[in-house]
Amino acid sequence: MVKNQFIGIIDSGIGGFSVVRAMRCYLSGENIVYIADPLYFPYGFKTPGELLRIVHPFFSYFSQEDGIKAVITACGTVSSSCLPELRKHFQFPIIGIVEPGAEEAARMTRNGIVAVLATKATVRSSLFKRCIVEHSPSVQVIEEAWPEYIEAVERGEYRSTEHVIKVRRELEKLINKGVDVLVMGCTHFSLISDYFEKLTDGRVKIVDPAVAAVKTLKMSLQKNNMILNGKGELHVLVRGDSSSFQRALASFPGLGYHRVGCFQEKEFADITSSKIYKSNKVLG
Repeated sequence: MVKNQFIGIIDSGIGGFSVVRAMRCYLSGENIVYIADPLYFPYGFKTPGELLRIVHPFFSYFSQEDGIKAVITACGTVSSSCLPELRKHFQFPIIGIVEPGAEEAARMTRNGIVAVLATKATVRSSLFKRCIVEHSPSVQVIEEAWPEYIEAVERGEYRSTEHVIKVRRELEKLINKGVDVLVMGCTHFSLISDYFEKLTDGRVKIVDPAVAAVKTLKMSLQKNNMILNGKGELHVLVRGDSSSFQRALASFPGLGYHRVGCFQEKEFADITSSKIYKSNKVLG
C-alpha cells in the first residue's frame, strides 16, 4: 500500500453512506471511491452465487485502478455471504461490517440478549449470530429481516406514519424480550441509527457496524503508518439509475450534495467459477 491511495466502498444503494459518514469522522483525510448499485437493489433477496456475480465487477475495477488501500463492503448481505471468495481472489484488504459489529455488540450487552436487524440473506447466513456467540458464548441473539423498511429508507420514506407505528411496535417486542443491544445489520439502518435510538427512547444501545468497520480500518492504517491528514475527496459511481440514487441522497440533507458518475461495465476476469457460487443455494 501507498499512503495516498484511496479507500473503496460498495453498497447496493444509499446505506453505505453511513460508512462515508464514519470515514469523515475517523479518517477525514482519506480519499474515497463509492460505488452504488441501484440496478440490482435490493441485495437482500439474492443468493450467494447471484451476489458474487453482481459485485465482482466492482472489485475487479478496484484491482485495476492504481492506488487502492482497502475496500469496505458496506452491505451486510455481501459481508455475510461473499467475503471468503472475494478475499481469495483479490490482494487488497477487504473489510466487511459483520465481524466488527458483532464484536462490539458482544462487548456492549449487559442483559446478554442482542437483536440484529438486517436483510433476509444476512439473517439466513446467521453470520452475525455466529460471530457474536464466538466473542461471547452466553449471549442470546435474535435476528430479524426487515426488507420493507430497508426499501423505505432507500426511498427516504422511513418516517411515514405507517412505518413509525410498525417499527415502534416491533422494537417494543424486542425490548420486552430483554434486548439491550440493537445491531444495525444493514447499513441502511446504520444511516438512521440516531432515529432508532429515538424510537426506543434510548432504552437500548445501538451498534453501528459502519462505525465499527471504519475503526477496524483505522487501526490497520495506523499500524502501517498509512493515515492521510487533511480533507479527502469523495467520488461516487452508480451502476443503473443514477437519478433515483440522487433523489435518495437528496432525502438525507445531512449527507450533502455529491456529483454522481456512471460505473462503466467492462469485461473482467470471471471469479465466479467456484461450484458453491455457481449454485443458487441460499445460505442457512
